[in-house]
Amino acid sequence: MKKAEWFNKQYMTICDDTRLAVLLTLKMIKAGATGEIADFPVSMHPVMYLAKVCGLLKQKVSNINNFMSSGEYFFKRPATPKTPDDAMTFFNIYDEKLNALEVFSPEKIHEVFNAACEESKCEPRVAGKMLRTYICGNSVGPPIHDIMALLGKEECFERLPVPVALYTIKSKSQQ
Repeated sequence: MKKAEWFNKQYMTICDDTRLAVLLTLKMIKAGATGEIADFPVSMHPVMYLAKVCGLLKQKVSNINNFMSSGEYFFKRPATPKTPDDAMTFFNIYDEKLNALEVFSPEKIHEVFNAACEESKCEPRVAGKMLRTYICGNSVGPPIHDIMALLGKEECFERLPVPVALYTIKSKSQQ
């Protein structure tokens, strides 16, 4: 069984992301998860979104069945953990800088993260763990800045602990 799993992982690693996305879509439809396909948290065609998810996760999973469980945070918001008071300084600064970004790319998100860590005097390892917990609900997965770029600015603000973020995003979209 281990050998078959290894071959399957090798196939998925070299497989085109779009092909994996189509296979995953079919698997989701067969499992009756069509509501999850329709309710993606981003404004992107579902197969294109799934292709990007597959590209980020295919190194981490061993078969098509593992995509949904390993990357559940791409499809559903995690439960919001309690924010320690000392962490709010980091998140307030991070929120302000993230909201000011015009290009929401992994590189720009990473720059903002580093600047917020420096300004708040928060250790990047600690801030990164807190950020990943809010965005993903767990402490493992693809690079957090790649995940955030794929989810989009509005979805990330929905998951961050700073209520101001919700207000600033909604205010901009209402203008």
